[in-house]
Amino acid sequence: MKKILIGFLIATPLITLAQKKENGTIYREHPALAIVEAYNKAVTTGDTTSIGSFLAADFKGYSGSSANQFDKGLTKSPFLKMMKAWRDGIDYFSYTTSKGAYPDAL
Repeated sequence: MKKILIGFLIATPLITLAQKKENGTIYREHPALAIVEAYNKAVTTGDTTSIGSFLAADFKGYSGSSANQFDKGLTKSPFLKMMKAWRDGIDYFSYTTSKGAYPDAL
């Protein structure tokens, strides 16, 4: 019991002092959010010209679920083809914001 109490007394200051530094501000309204909404609309409509305007010339896209450690990523052209395939190949494809949720920018 004494060890538990001592452990608790040592851990309490560490817990209360953790994460006290400000790490950024979450914005509900921000110019970047309009750009994200425009990108989502372009993806939903399958407008590859608009999607391409959001991407840099040296764009690389990586799959977050790939286990391949040597993945070179998709360049701009294959990425745009994949976006078009999503729009054409998935029924009722769309990006929407869930009820009660809002996009934010950090």
